Amino acid sequence: MGIKFFVKNIYDIDNPDPVTTITDAVATDNGQDFVDQMRNRDLITGWITTGSTDAANTQIDIDFIDVVEFNRIIFAGTNLKAYTIQYWNGSSYVDFSNAISESNQLLAGVEHAFDTVTSSAIRIIITGTQTADDDKIINQLIVTRIIGEFTDEPEIKPQFDKDRRRTKFLSGKSFISKNYGGFNVDIKKNVNAESNDQEIVESLYESYEG
Repeated sequence: MGIKFFVKNIYDIDNPDPVTTITDAVATDNGQDFVDQMRNRDLITGWITTGSTDAANTQIDIDFIDVVEFNRIIFAGTNLKAYTIQYWNGSSYVDFSNAISESNQLLAGVEHAFDTVTSSAIRIIITGTQTADDDKIINQLIVTRIIGEFTDEPEIKPQFDKDRRRTKFLSGKSFISKNYGGFNVDIKKNVNAESNDQEIVESLYESYEG
């Protein structure tokens, strides 16, 4: 399996428009204050409920405000076992071409693929966690479109910028501040005749966004 490339997360923290609404029938805290941690590019933080149960049918409604195109929904760090995801077609929430209706998902990272849709909203209904009645957790939620996937594995050199700044006081104490940080990677790939790979390289070269 080669490296996959996606357009920038539509739900990313840089996008100020999305409105996220959580409903949970039993939680003492539905995590509404933590929803932006699902889109801040940090796997250490995330959205979590308090006092929720599997029977609560926790619902996450995400209104993008604008109409957007996407064909992938990815969970990076989650304990969800049973859930459905649908999109707004202008009059109601409907299934994707590959209906997302999980009943026994045991992975922490999950990619859901489907035909491209044009929509302004998605709805996630959670009916179970991997350990029964645990609080729901999503570290990162990514809504995106795939650019393509290399046919082989190139050489990669990732670089992480945690954007931490240390300030030293006269007392000798230090104060460390942290922003969103960033990630980049050097990719070295041998030239080949695969037209799909060439199209990916051209798309990346001509792109002005991350």
